Amino acid sequence: MKIFVFDTETTGFINKKETNLDLQPKVIQFAGIMGDLTNGKFIEEKRVNILINPKTPIPYASSEVHHIYDIDIKKAPFIEDVIDEILEYINEPDMIIGHNIEYDQDMIKLELKRQALEYKYKPKQVFCTMKSTVNFCALEGNGKRFKYPKLGELHKKLFSEYFIGAHDAITDVEATLRCFIELVNNNTIQVKEKKEEIMSLF
Repeated sequence: MKIFVFDTETTGFINKKETNLDLQPKVIQFAGIMGDLTNGKFIEEKRVNILINPKTPIPYASSEVHHIYDIDIKKAPFIEDVIDEILEYINEPDMIIGHNIEYDQDMIKLELKRQALEYKYKPKQVFCTMKSTVNFCALEGNGKRFKYPKLGELHKKLFSEYFIGAHDAITDVEATLRCFIELVNNNTIQVKEKKEEIMSLF
């Protein structure tokens, strides 16, 4: 089963009420690991780590989180130069995986919408390590329900320690992949490889 774990870093947060695409954030880093998952064993085939020039200054507050500054992306390609490559990583595997993957998908869709290419976004199957492990992590929220676990919290639940380097896309991808494989191997989630289905036992 071919899987692709990916993450993005951006210039800011999506504003669901904003209709002007120019005022929405842009992707400045796209990172992922492609490989084959068979019987709980993962064989890495390729990893990608692309910096992208958003054609606009990166807000300092965002740079403080992901440590990507204007100077880092000054000579990086524009999104239109790499979008076809990104789509291949997303559309070709049997499953794409991410932690809060809905946000990363929305960011890619925003970039596609700016180019009138949103129709090209066609992942075969999507799995979120955040939403699927709410009950497994069982972290207290503000209300009666458990809260969504942060990637570091899920990692600590599984491995009894946090990981170093959060908010760098490739580091987050490595941690997400590590968590996903452990969730499969400890039967928290089950992958039906022939039918290309996945389910959570919690």
